[in-house]
Amino acid sequence: LQFSPVKIDAVVRELAEAGVGAAELLAGTGIDGARLQDPDYRTSTAQLYGLLRRALHLDRRPGLGRRIGARLRITAYGMYGYALLSAPTLREAMERATRFHALANPLVPIRGVVDADGVAWQFPARHELLLPALDERLYRLLIELQMATHHTLARDVMGPWCRPAFVGVGWSAPDDAPAWRETFDAPAQFGQARCELRYPAEWLERAPQLANAITAAQTSRECARLVEALDAGASVAR
Repeated sequence: LQFSPVKIDAVVRELAEAGVGAAELLAGTGIDGARLQDPDYRTSTAQLYGLLRRALHLDRRPGLGRRIGARLRITAYGMYGYALLSAPTLREAMERATRFHALANPLVPIRGVVDADGVAWQFPARHELLLPALDERLYRLLIELQMATHHTLARDVMGPWCRPAFVGVGWSAPDDAPAWRETFDAPAQFGQARCELRYPAEWLERAPQLANAITAAQTSRECARLVEALDAGASVAR
């Protein structure tokens, strides 16, 4: 399956700040660094996964996943991003985020839950991710990246006021635990049963700051068409 290289470009830009050049980072990945800004260039999920493994090897700073996730703004997601921006309510934005998630070149599946404690995005445990050579360090990078991306997109869609009421992390507190507050504008609780971001249930009916019913219908139809085309491509690939 082929995707825009926006996530790969975010990794390249983040590693550049650590002094790692694009040529060194991309070596052996099959990714053409000269085409990362080309709207017609396509890369694979496997290339993204391999790049993140390489990034962990070359950049030993803590919080790499959170920093990359903070770079992935809503405009990086094309029609998928517009479908979220124009949704009538947060509830419908979450539904679209889940239904059309395949368009975002995902490595980690997402799950939206509404229960007595509020509304939450929940993220899988390591044994639930069927990815090759997934060690604990790479697993944590993927989850940090997904959680930070969700937070960044939620603020882009709803506004800067939107921050989680609870940040749960499934592993023990790392040395950079205080830095999690900077990312999520909320303290993180470590050693939890699952990794999740929780919000008040009453926010579900709030409207995104750029909600538009006509655009929401148009973008939803287009995303459904793109997912159908992606599914057809996946069948051929299999």
